[in-house]
Amino acid sequence: MTQVDSAASIRIRRQKYVWKYAWRRQRLYSARLAARRRGPVRPDSGGPMAMSSEDVIRLYENVSTLTRQMLTAARSHDWDALQRLEQACADQVEVLRHGQPAPALPAELRARKVRLLQSILADDREIRNITEPSLHQLSRLLQGVAQRSSQRDGHNGHGGHGGHKG
Repeated sequence: MTQVDSAASIRIRRQKYVWKYAWRRQRLYSARLAARRRGPVRPDSGGPMAMSSEDVIRLYENVSTLTRQMLTAARSHDWDALQRLEQACADQVEVLRHGQPAPALPAELRARKVRLLQSILADDREIRNITEPSLHQLSRLLQGVAQRSSQRDGHNGHGGHGGHKG
């Protein structure tokens, strides 16, 4: 594989990931998401599972670890790993969203949660800085293809009969 082929392959995988990443964020109707919306269920009641303060912090730590791994994957252009990690991260976030709210966190744990959130947001921002330029490039590419197709269709519709009616 030549260097040009390798660069093209990386570009295609990145565009494929970016497209899936953007699509997944907009897709709210899937059965898998609907199942996650029900959240963790207590076996005895069928309702949302109560989470302790430690459970909440542990979930934030998991999300922080996953976003750090996602950033590493994005930096190394490992789009398949990035996609898998993004799904694992989304699963953890769903547990946080749909679990029974924990009681108010003590000051020490609240400060830890804030630090974790800041780290998660910083990693997410850097991941977007890596992936969004490709999304914009893909969008421009698709617009160009659509314009050429539209122009070609316009020429075919008017130029096929020599331009005059008999």
